[in-house]
Amino acid sequence: MPGIVGIITTNPNTDEVTQRLRTMLACMAHEPFYSFGAYAVREMGCHVGWVSRTEAASHPSLAVDSTGQVALIFSGEHLGDSSLSDASPGSAAADILERYLRTGDDFVEELNGWFSGVLIDRTRRAVVLFLDRFGMHRVYWAASEDSFSFGSEAKALLAIRPECRALDSAALGQFLTFGSVFGHQSLFQNVSLLPAASVWTFKRSVTPSKRTYFSPAEWERQPVLPADGYYEELKATVRRVVPRYVDGREPVAMSLTGGLDTRIIMAAAGRDPGSLPCYTYRGPDRDCFDVRAAAEVARACGQPHQAIPLESDFFAHFPALAERTVWLTDGTQDVTGTHELYFSSRARRIAPIRLTGNYGSEVLRGVSTFKPTASPEALSEDLRPFVQEALAFHKELRSAPEVTFGSWAEIPWHLYGRLALAQSQLTVRSPYMDNALVRLAYQVPAALRHGSELSLRLISDLHPRLSGIETDMGFRAPGPSLTTLPRRLSRYLLFKAEWYYNLGMPAWLTSADRPVLKKLQPLFLGTHKIEYYRVWFRDQLAEYMRSMLSSVLRAGRGYAEPAWCRRLLDSRRLSGDEASALGRLVALELVHTHLIQPGSPPPNARVQAALSASS
Repeated sequence: MPGIVGIITTNPNTDEVTQRLRTMLACMAHEPFYSFGAYAVREMGCHVGWVSRTEAASHPSLAVDSTGQVALIFSGEHLGDSSLSDASPGSAAADILERYLRTGDDFVEELNGWFSGVLIDRTRRAVVLFLDRFGMHRVYWAASEDSFSFGSEAKALLAIRPECRALDSAALGQFLTFGSVFGHQSLFQNVSLLPAASVWTFKRSVTPSKRTYFSPAEWERQPVLPADGYYEELKATVRRVVPRYVDGREPVAMSLTGGLDTRIIMAAAGRDPGSLPCYTYRGPDRDCFDVRAAAEVARACGQPHQAIPLESDFFAHFPALAERTVWLTDGTQDVTGTHELYFSSRARRIAPIRLTGNYGSEVLRGVSTFKPTASPEALSEDLRPFVQEALAFHKELRSAPEVTFGSWAEIPWHLYGRLALAQSQLTVRSPYMDNALVRLAYQVPAALRHGSELSLRLISDLHPRLSGIETDMGFRAPGPSLTTLPRRLSRYLLFKAEWYYNLGMPAWLTSADRPVLKKLQPLFLGTHKIEYYRVWFRDQLAEYMRSMLSSVLRAGRGYAEPAWCRRLLDSRRLSGDEASALGRLVALELVHTHLIQPGSPPPNARVQAALSASS
């Protein structure tokens, strides 16, 4: 996705360093609508580059002060209280540079959004590398005796540092158990993540002085508000925050679902009729409840709405799309997220900025999907100790307050892969990660933390016409009644049936899968979900998955249990945990092919041709 790269070095051979920087930039030039640039201060050993979407007003961009002594490369967005309507390419960097000139290193504490950047101050002979307070706009780094290299994508470091082209065992334990890597490590040896809210300063050295400008403990110490006071503050904050995510010179479209979180955004957006196009992702079989409810919400707000369907070309091009999914995300997303790339590439045709309700459940209501979801039998004995380490680490993370766990662990680590896929195609904005909303979430009374009542009340107050439209799960204001309870129960039962038939399928039930359950599949599949990878791995994608599993066996990967792989190859049964493990093993095989093996080309040309053919 768009971002930054850089090398800070004592190597006097500037031509060699320049070539390395070009190699890093080439690794991130994924799309024809990307542009890139570079900036160097050779006497300070500082070489920085950026990749951006050509049309984006929020480019990673360069600003230099009037004296030419201070420069800033900024990637991402700062969404402040002032309107974005006058924003233009480069203006964010110029504004933030002005903040630095006015306040010094404290400039970053005023920023709100997902971003990373590099500030180069010749007068201080200082290079400052910084990151947003949640760690959403990733920066990977690797160091040696004479250089410090960094980049928004790990592959940029792997391209110039052969010693990093190996998988980290602790990260493997996390990925194969949870489907994500967490902490400040990456999948790769000697490649780490810059911690959230970091300000690392380099002065005549490749070893930085490290500072953290924010800790969630600052917000954890806030007093809990009384129920009425919290609700009024929430309503005022949503009214103030949401418009800044909708405004701007670039077109914005709403990724609308049938749930509560996108409905709150629609209720607070205050956009004129016809000015905020909406879309909803649709599965291959039918209009799910999301599509139906979203269409009603858009109509009530006077906004256009369309469904973006997952069509047969997704399955025809799945091998290429899966390769690209793993490449774009540095392996942080396994192949069960491939549909996100498919949908995001189509959503970009509607608008280059996607407004989403993602993360509202985690921040406001403490909902979590960050759980172990894999088949232990798929993993070798050698990896079991690292699996136990991952489980213990996760248990430690869960001991934090819910808002801290959601905002500084689950969202930037566990949910990062799908965000990275979407960000490769368009700019993603979520008001639920706004500083003001996250800060306020710590002050909710315990009785209001979970459940939908507060959200339903908020929707009713902000946009009364939306309160009577049922959500995908059958909720609506003013609350349950004798007529709504049966519908909510039926929706819930359909949801659970679909989940159990997909990645929740227990091993003991797979014997009835084909002879019995498959015949019932049309009754519930696609009513709530738009993707069902266990079913696809069993049916449409069976040949590809068997081929990739055979590759894992032939390669003798030390983390995969050969007996499990052979049994799966010989079996026509597939449980939910087995499907999750299979998706991750296939992703790791693609990591080896495209990221670790020297000289392996990125899967760009073949995928571009495939996507162009299906456009």
